Amino acid sequence: MMMRTILSALLAGLLSLPCAAAEDVSYERIRFERLPDMKTPRAGHLMLVTGNEITVFGGHTDGFNPVGTAESFRNGTWYSLQMSWPHDGGCFAVLPDGRVFLGGGSAESFGIGQSWGAEIYDPETHGFHPIGIMDRRRAYASALTLPDGKIVIAGNWYAEDGVALYDPGEGFLSLKNLPVGWNAPYILPASPDEAVIFGREDNYGNPAYGRVDLLRGDTLHVSLLEDWTVKVVSFLEENLKIADYTYLLPIERSSDGQIGILKVSEGHFSLLETDTPFPMKGPFGGPVNWTSWFQVKRPLRQAWMLGYDVKGRICLARIDYDATFDGGKADLRLFYAEDASGAFPQGRVCLMPDGSLLMSGGVERDLSRPNEIAFTNFQTSAAVYRFYPDQFRQGGFPFWLFAAIIFLAAGGLLLLIVLRRRKKVSPLVPVGTNERVAGETVGKLSTDLMGEIDRLIMKKELFKQKDLRVSDIASLLATNQTYISLLVNNLSGNNFASLISGYRIRYAQELMRKRPDMPHADVAEAAGFSSRTAFLRTFKAQTGLTPSEWKRQEGLGNVF
Repeated sequence: MMMRTILSALLAGLLSLPCAAAEDVSYERIRFERLPDMKTPRAGHLMLVTGNEITVFGGHTDGFNPVGTAESFRNGTWYSLQMSWPHDGGCFAVLPDGRVFLGGGSAESFGIGQSWGAEIYDPETHGFHPIGIMDRRRAYASALTLPDGKIVIAGNWYAEDGVALYDPGEGFLSLKNLPVGWNAPYILPASPDEAVIFGREDNYGNPAYGRVDLLRGDTLHVSLLEDWTVKVVSFLEENLKIADYTYLLPIERSSDGQIGILKVSEGHFSLLETDTPFPMKGPFGGPVNWTSWFQVKRPLRQAWMLGYDVKGRICLARIDYDATFDGGKADLRLFYAEDASGAFPQGRVCLMPDGSLLMSGGVERDLSRPNEIAFTNFQTSAAVYRFYPDQFRQGGFPFWLFAAIIFLAAGGLLLLIVLRRRKKVSPLVPVGTNERVAGETVGKLSTDLMGEIDRLIMKKELFKQKDLRVSDIASLLATNQTYISLLVNNLSGNNFASLISGYRIRYAQELMRKRPDMPHADVAEAAGFSSRTAFLRTFKAQTGLTPSEWKRQEGLGNVF
């Protein structure tokens, strides 16, 4: 197992061929393929994936003219579908049964006006079914599906705005007017019966300056959103969700254009810390424009963001946010793709089930301005691309040469590990064992080191440090953090964050046995969790019970 992991790590490192930009940030080149073009060039459309089927809805085509069709990509072919309304600048939401709600959009060419129409798309039958008119004409609105299947709608453009509810049994109902409305807002649940509504600007293009509306409550002011503004995007709530009532989305600092990640948890707003800032330069030193496209891949605790640089390459940022659940920082990894035949359009993007990214249509680059990141709304694209950032990366050497390098590198690494333990006495090898090391297997050495890690964490109670990182353990043991990570993954079956969470949960259980009346917030603080919420979530994930349920099971009396 250890050998396979080392070989995999070496293979990924050799094939990625990182490129250092002017800010000394490395981008890895990835491969891509061009799929069959859509039947109609389009931009401003909506796109989603259901199973292995891709569907695009509406938008506008060349000349900024609305498109009244959708297209479904099945078995390598695009099939055209007739919608009831164009939905250029419309909103959409996925219902609990998998059907899709579509509403509103611009009434005329050039993104002018608003429309009434709403309909339901059934991916099983590929049919569209009108459901009447909305509470008001809307363009650039947003929609959120509630657990009971009802849909909240808010947002408009150059028209009055308000919060509405679509009830399949009763139609569209107006919940409340918004004296100051929104342009394409985010609508995110904050609790079972509340949601926050916020965005970059109001319904007439004025900055929001920290304003946040509630679905049922009063308007709030969030000072963080004075300095940082959210990026506007047609979103699906599930694509931003990292935990119950907790979401990530892209933001931009007003003063200098610096990109960041906003975390919205139970209606509270904060910045997600990353180990390095988002680079403002692309892979070859030109400026990069990070767009509003952002999507979470929750099973892997990753998020993805898209950007463009001057030469028409696309850039991708992967944010590994797992460590942030326990007070650490998210890890940032960067990729790029380059098409020698021309510039990529600024299209719609979504994550596929296999981890690849699909881009469809969009507006074309303005090639008359080669030194700028510029697009034109009047020339649209039918192109479809698929990018593979987490799979076999693009390289320029023959495979046999890669295989030889990998074999030699793996052998050299194993030899260095053995020689290191013969030459010096360190915390990695107990005193008096040097003569035996040469004959022991790497597996035995790994087991000894894992035991040393366990003793170190327990003796110094390192798990109580909220910002504990792999590098801290590696430094104390005078070894390499990559080796520690590989070791933990292979011998414990967990990543480092999960391993430390296990220590914290066991310590929390000891505390609760000794002091059953200790509030959960105090237990979380003492055990090293970043918050009470993180403690409750992790305890449930690891034990299958809430702390209160666990104490009842243990017969510990009062529960809090």
